[in-house]
Amino acid sequence: MPEGLILHHASVLLDERTWVNAVPITSVRRTLTDCAVDGLAPDVLRQAARQAVRRGLVTKPDLTEVDKALKQFGRVNG
Repeated sequence: MPEGLILHHASVLLDERTWVNAVPITSVRRTLTDCAVDGLAPDVLRQAARQAVRRGLVTKPDLTEVDKALKQFGRVNG
């Protein structure tokens, strides 16, 4: 495994995963939610969430946990 790579393991529902070639990965919504829960730096989390919305990968209602995590720092749209 490459240095600095951290693998996370969890039960992931079918609608929370997608595939890149033969590799299962979490959906954008699930990834952003996990990052919010794990305390990713607010500025990075907000930027990722805004880009995902702008690209049509998630909708604003998909970002409930992200908004909660950013509440004290200004929400995704704030």
